[in-house]
Amino acid sequence: MSVLNSSAGAVAADGVTDYRIIVNSIGDAGARLVGVLKKVLPLSEARLAALLYQAPAELLNGLSRTQAEQINTLLRSTGLDSQVLSKDEAFTPGDASFEVALAIKPTSNMLAIAQLIMELLGVKLGKAREILCSSPTVLIGNVSESTVAALRRRFAPLGVELDVSCPANAAFDLFLGDCPGRDRERVKQMLRDLRLPLLPEQRAEPQPLLAIGLSKSQADKLWAQLRRTSLPVRLVNRDFERFDLRLDQAPKTPAMIDFLVTTTGMPERIAPKVLEKTPVVIQQNIPFAQMTEQLEAIAALGGQASGHLLAFQVFGIVVEKVGDATATAHLLQGLGGLSQEAALAAISPARGMAGALTNPQARWLQQELKRVGTECRVVLRT
Repeated sequence: MSVLNSSAGAVAADGVTDYRIIVNSIGDAGARLVGVLKKVLPLSEARLAALLYQAPAELLNGLSRTQAEQINTLLRSTGLDSQVLSKDEAFTPGDASFEVALAIKPTSNMLAIAQLIMELLGVKLGKAREILCSSPTVLIGNVSESTVAALRRRFAPLGVELDVSCPANAAFDLFLGDCPGRDRERVKQMLRDLRLPLLPEQRAEPQPLLAIGLSKSQADKLWAQLRRTSLPVRLVNRDFERFDLRLDQAPKTPAMIDFLVTTTGMPERIAPKVLEKTPVVIQQNIPFAQMTEQLEAIAALGGQASGHLLAFQVFGIVVEKVGDATATAHLLQGLGGLSQEAALAAISPARGMAGALTNPQARWLQQELKRVGTECRVVLRT
C-alpha cells in the first residue's frame, strides 16, 4: 500500500485535485482491507467498514487523476470494486438497509463456507463456526444492496442461498420455549401491556408461537423488556424463517403425483411410493413464502401437510458405525459441543442418541463424521 500511503494526502504538482475514488461494492475483498486502509487513512475501522459494506461510497477525494488511477489500481488488486470519478460526476450512495442470513443446502462445502465468512468478517474459525451453527444463520447486517449482490455472487458457488431482509419493513414472530405456566402468562402480559395482539390458542396444549407479524418498532419495544429476563423466548425475522415441509397424508392421484414431481424434482416412478410412506418430509430448508404456497396447494389437492420451523428444532445423532474413533470423538466435542465423557459414550458399544444440535450443526457434523469413516443418523428430538 506504499502508493496509497504516499499519495492519499498529496497535492498534485499542477494543483488540480478534482478526482476521487468511489467504492462500488466490496467485490472480492474482505474485512482485512479495513485494517490495511486504517494504516493510511485518518478514519476509524468502523467508518472504513461502513464505507466498504454500505457502498457505493466515496473513499478518497482531492486527488489528481494520476494519483487516483494509481491508488484505484492498487485497491482493485485486492478485489475491491472501485472506480475513479471526477468531483462533477455523480453517483448514488448506498445505505445500511439490509441484513443477510445464509441458507445452506449441501453440507459438503462447510469448511469453504467457514473460510469465506472468515475473510468477509475478519473473524477466526471459532466465530465462523458459531455463525454457521446458528439457526437462523444470520451473517451480517447494516449493509447495502451492492454488498448483498457481491455476497450472493460469492456464496452461490458453494451452494448457499441468501435470505435478505430489510428489517425496517420486516415482520417478526415471537416464539416461547418450554417453561412453567406462570412464565408463559408473564410473556402474555407483556404483550397485553404493549397492546400487541396475541395469537389465539389453537389447541389445549401450549403452542410455541405467541405473536405473529410484529413490526420492527413493536418487536424492539417487546425485546427491550424480554432481554432483561431469562425467559426462553426468541423474536425471529420472518424473512429468515426456513421450514421443512412434511406431507402428512395425501391421496394417490395423478394431480398429487404431478405436484410432487414438479415441486421436488423427484422421479415420477418414486412419487407413488412417497405417498405410501406419509408422514414424510418432501421439502427441506425452504422459505416461509414457499412453504405457505405449497401448504395451500397440497390442501387444494386433498392432502394435508405441515411446516416445521428449523430455527427451533433440536437434533441428536446416533452413531451407527465408528471409523476413526479419535477423530470422531474430537469432532463430537469440537463441532457437536459434547463433553469428553458424552463424546466417548456416543461411540461406545452401548451408544444412544447424543447432542442437542441445530439443523445446520447436525448436518455439518454428520458430513464431517463421514469423512473420518463414521456413520450416524440425525434424529429430531421431541
